Amino acid sequence: MANTTILLRDDIEALGGRGEIVKVRAGYARNYLLPHGLATLATKGNVKQIEQERTALLKRAAEERSTAEGGEVEEPKAEKKARKAKADSAEASTEDAPEANEAAPVDETAA
Repeated sequence: MANTTILLRDDIEALGGRGEIVKVRAGYARNYLLPHGLATLATKGNVKQIEQERTALLKRAAEERSTAEGGEVEEPKAEKKARKAKADSAEASTEDAPEANEAAPVDETAA
């Protein structure tokens, strides 16, 4: 019988948990697991993608857990830099513009 190696995208009671690589009958994979999005073929790219999803999920769960405990979640460095750069550019553009309460110079010789 032909078997296919698949990567589980969801927990399936009879097979295993999310992210596990299992061997199943080719027909079961082709006719049920793959069309329903419960699994993907276990290629190097798919395994890498699932690992990235798993790390993102674990990171999100840790952030939610620390927030629920009342702790502060540190902002990622890239987002901090982007926010700081945006604030600096906004500050620089307001320095160049005249203030609203400053009067524009008036040419008295033209009158």
